[in-house]
Amino acid sequence: MADKMLSHFYRGQFVAHTTTRQDGPIVLGCNGSEESTRAITAASRLAGGPADVILVCAIRAPSPPPRPTRLHDALKAEAYLLTDRATVDEVLRRGTEVALVAGLRPLAALYLRGDPVRVLLSTAERYQSPTIIAGMSGQSPSRLVRRLARRLPSDVALIATDGTTHLRSRPASTTQLRNQTKAWRALHRPATA
Repeated sequence: MADKMLSHFYRGQFVAHTTTRQDGPIVLGCNGSEESTRAITAASRLAGGPADVILVCAIRAPSPPPRPTRLHDALKAEAYLLTDRATVDEVLRRGTEVALVAGLRPLAALYLRGDPVRVLLSTAERYQSPTIIAGMSGQSPSRLVRRLARRLPSDVALIATDGTTHLRSRPASTTQLRNQTKAWRALHRPATA
């Protein structure tokens, strides 16, 4: 029988789908927030060591170019720092630094326009990624993570984390789900005091 879409939330970790892809880099959503920074750091633990990653910053709609002002005149060549692109470049630079410190190998840091769900899905498809990792705050998955889980192909795993507990889904058929077979396996649980 066909694999069923799985989703689960447990101890700060939302995991959806199973994966059959083995090779390819991990796609990391990067927006400059503390949650995305924790997800980048957690990716190293989830991968079990050094892994190739693609950092992706999705921008819904670019702002119109700013009008020249006195500040632009004063900054001259550095007026670029007042643009949206400079902000995105800084987010990707910081994300790349965090990835390197965590022991990951960033293959690319991409700035792509469009809906974040479509951007992450198309990047995973383009690079044949087995996993998409996104940051999350609070006790439940964000609307973006839930939308991503609904549209995710069956051969890509989705992990949304707050940086604490890490679970990965295993293949589970509809029959296994009916028989209440566990479909989740812990990769990392924080040490208890």
